[in-house]
Amino acid sequence: MMPDESEAPEESQICQFVNWIIDQSVTGFPPLSSSENLAIEYLIDESYPSNDDRVWSLINWEASKNFASGFVTGLGGLLTLPISIPAAFGASWLIQARMAGAIARIHGHNLASDRIRTFILLSLLGDAGKEVL
Repeated sequence: MMPDESEAPEESQICQFVNWIIDQSVTGFPPLSSSENLAIEYLIDESYPSNDDRVWSLINWEASKNFASGFVTGLGGLLTLPISIPAAFGASWLIQARMAGAIARIHGHNLASDRIRTFILLSLLGDAGKEVL
């Protein structure tokens, strides 16, 4: 079934937004550093005995940031709901994509690779990503 012409611009905007999220997570979006820099911070820290320990620490720290950003965007209450929900989703996806990129980099993958960028996107989809695979 061919998509309706009225759906094409919306789909294009969604693709642009997804690509923007992936680009910003890999290159950095102030005040967040890039996935590469985040991974390097963990790689140079010699207090971790293995990459798995680095990744677990990274996940715990980034999850706490994600919780904090969700809490802060929810402070406005009902009045700011139309703005805070999209902002919360955008911030959450950005933090999660950045974390997925850093994990890939810690394990030696090239973040410029289309394959790795696709895996970062699939990690954002969660269980829905299984359908794609």
